[in-house]
Amino acid sequence: MIKDIILKSNIWFIQELRGSIKDIEIEENFDLLVQRPLGLLFTFLFISLNITPLTVSLLSMILGIFSGVFFMMQDYIYFALIGSLLLILAGILDSSDGQLARLTNSSSKYGMIIDGFIDTIVFFAAYLGCSIYLYPKYGVWVFLLSIVSGFLHSVQSMLYDYQKNEFSYLVAHKTCYRNPTTEETKQCLNSKTTIWHRLLDYLYLDYVIKQNWFNTRKGSIKQKFESVSCDERQKAKFSQSYKMTYLPLLSWWALLGGTNTHRTLIIIFCLFKHFEYYLVINVFLTLPTLMLVLIQYRIDLAFLKEFGYRNEHL
Repeated sequence: MIKDIILKSNIWFIQELRGSIKDIEIEENFDLLVQRPLGLLFTFLFISLNITPLTVSLLSMILGIFSGVFFMMQDYIYFALIGSLLLILAGILDSSDGQLARLTNSSSKYGMIIDGFIDTIVFFAAYLGCSIYLYPKYGVWVFLLSIVSGFLHSVQSMLYDYQKNEFSYLVAHKTCYRNPTTEETKQCLNSKTTIWHRLLDYLYLDYVIKQNWFNTRKGSIKQKFESVSCDERQKAKFSQSYKMTYLPLLSWWALLGGTNTHRTLIIIFCLFKHFEYYLVINVFLTLPTLMLVLIQYRIDLAFLKEFGYRNEHL
């Protein structure tokens, strides 16, 4: 319903919103209703001030770090509220930097790498600030739990990002969002670039290695999906069938690994001064995440059978 309105509306703001979105079919409803519109308003401001997407990303990181500082003082409700507000603003600016890049035609591989790295810094700050607050109560154990929970959080996010990119590439053939293999990423490393760009390249390589390690859609399965999606004889059928099959799954990935889920839970439990509950809940989210990985794998095999492939071909 929301997506249909955005796709069909002739209202100027909504048309601009549509142009600033990566792929509307994979957008969460909360983002379409709240985060993207607010991000677009900031984008207009940044365009008028001639501010670059990188500057916006850095501002998002700074706000995220300060949110962690305020989360260290949760005994004072107004500090917890300020920390929550800063974390929300960091999320809006995280949306705005991508929208700004798309509207000004300045998107790049390095921009996406920086964006992902800054997301990690923002959540790290929130975890650290909340853990420091809980240290007098739980001692060093709260930091150990934070490390485990943070690692699982990153895995959930990687899996969700992988599935979003797969959808964009396989359905709409947006090649800039194709998930590369580890080998392909290594081949793209360029020793002639600046030290800064080489660092970003190796950060991206590390991300791709981990993403492919945890994901079940790799090797021959990934190749078969890409092959069928590009087959002119089956392209239309593939696209329609993929949407019907995988959009519902994408909603589950968003629920378990989406930034909105984690940010909302962090804010709720911080306001109640019980961030440790979030850490425990996040650890237990590993079980439904593993179940979803297995369900995805079985659905992938069944889906490929529909297009003539058998298990022995995979």
